Amino acid sequence: MWAPEGITPRELVATAKEKNIPSIASTYNEPMIAYEYLRDIAIEAHKIGIKIVTVDNGYITKRLAEKMAPFIDAANIDI
Repeated sequence: MWAPEGITPRELVATAKEKNIPSIASTYNEPMIAYEYLRDIAIEAHKIGIKIVTVDNGYITKRLAEKMAPFIDAANIDI
């Protein structure tokens, strides 16, 4: 699986847990470009109670929004 700088979802979430970080945000870039990566992070994060936040540019399709909805705890659409 592709991961930025070789960081797996499990490693990212483990680091957040170790540092007592309550949420992980995907922002500054369209997070749905790599939605599989974000989904996998969310799956791991939700196992231990870490929330997932996205900042989207508003170009997400209805189909993808519905697919990702179970994995996102909060979202902001920048216009």
